[in-house]
Amino acid sequence: MFAETRGLMEITDFLRTNGNFTLAQYGLPAVNQDLVDFYELPLVNHEEDVLADFVSDEDNIDVPDDRNDFINMFYVDAPGGTGKTFLFNTLLKTLRIRRFDTVAVAWTGIAASLLLAGKTAHKAFRLPLKIT
Repeated sequence: MFAETRGLMEITDFLRTNGNFTLAQYGLPAVNQDLVDFYELPLVNHEEDVLADFVSDEDNIDVPDDRNDFINMFYVDAPGGTGKTFLFNTLLKTLRIRRFDTVAVAWTGIAASLLLAGKTAHKAFRLPLKIT
């Protein structure tokens, strides 16, 4: 049952990323949110703890607990292999579980494919692409 729900979640993310389509438009059942919460919350809570420890130890940054404490954007610059993808994916999971709207955007397709439901900037913001 969880495998089916997980598959529907992945399909939902794909459809939302590629045109704001829904499962219902394709005759698929809705995602069972109770199952998602039951299985995903312990995992996300663990990842949040790891992330909070990582951020607090490294940069002495507070991880906000309240929706009102969140900023709209932030910039991360660090060398390769320092956990940027882990940081972003954990933040994305945490915010999505808490019902925040998120958009993961990267400049390249390779970088976007590493992010949960990631899009390139050209696709997300409909930027013109001039190939010369």
